[in-house]
Amino acid sequence: MSVDKLLHALPIMGYGMMGIFVVTGVIIGVVYLLKLIPEKKK
Repeated sequence: MSVDKLLHALPIMGYGMMGIFVVTGVIIGVVYLLKLIPEKKK
């Protein structure tokens, strides 16, 4: 494996990891907002 290929791949892997964290944060935010909505009791 050459160092040039590794250095070229690092930003791509960084964008992928950033995407995973953003999607996880959005899911956590949606779940939190859904918990704030009160349930309707019969």
